[in-house]
Amino acid sequence: MELLYLNEGDVTELLDMPGALSVVEEAFLEHGMGRAQMPPK
Repeated sequence: MELLYLNEGDVTELLDMPGALSVVEEAFLEHGMGRAQMPPK
């Protein structure tokens, strides 16, 4: 599995807080349905 690493500047340029929360919510929903992988930190 390939991972994309973003630095703080990349993230702030691409997402605002409402957008970030929406993406995190979607990721957890997908993970809960078994359709996403979250590698350990």
